[in-house]
Amino acid sequence: MALTEGGWTQIPLGEVRDLVQKGCSLCTDMTAEWADISVGTVEGRNEWNTVIVRTETGANLFKEAVDEGAIEVEAL
Repeated sequence: MALTEGGWTQIPLGEVRDLVQKGCSLCTDMTAEWADISVGTVEGRNEWNTVIVRTETGANLFKEAVDEGAIEVEAL
């Protein structure tokens, strides 16, 4: 799921595979599909990571971290 200005939206993994860095193809679970939250790098943005939130539990934890100022978010 991705958080956009319009709210949460689901993006099929097949639609983003072409955007994945080549080195990530070495991993058999490049996006930690069974995780509540997975984090990856942003090519060309050394100080930032992408976050994929897949479950309600993950969404609650992510929102809590943002609300408490533990993490900083920016639209990608």
